[in-house]
Amino acid sequence: AVVSTQSTGAWCFNNPLKVILGTGTGPLPEPLLNGLDSDGAVIQSIKPSEDGRGVIVRVYEPYGTKWEHIKLSLNDTICRVFETNAVEAIRKSLPISKEGSERSVGFGLNSFEIKTLYLEKEPVSGQTRRASSTISTPSPKKKFRRA
Repeated sequence: AVVSTQSTGAWCFNNPLKVILGTGTGPLPEPLLNGLDSDGAVIQSIKPSEDGRGVIVRVYEPYGTKWEHIKLSLNDTICRVFETNAVEAIRKSLPISKEGSERSVGFGLNSFEIKTLYLEKEPVSGQTRRASSTISTPSPKKKFRRA
């Protein structure tokens, strides 16, 4: 597949890297992701999950090409990965593969598809994980009446 450097150059121009200087002390946290191995996928956003037990990663395909083998490299604090919908309701579990010391999850993307992944983190020492092997879906938000 051919990737247009024109469109990636335009994206970089329109979305410049922003550096935010902090005054905090102490060590920086370990990164949750070690990389995205694909010429045709872009990480759009990374945010804490609504249930507070993981991280949501949104990946999309901007070039109009189907990609069958995309690999997202993970650090050791991620214990499970799920494909979800936009409101973080679990659709299916994705297996974590291990090659040597590298851990990753593989998936595919259709043309212009946005995929939402839920990366569940290992509990911090002193915390316990629920006995259930499933993740509860978020409760419905407050409904608004039309005027």
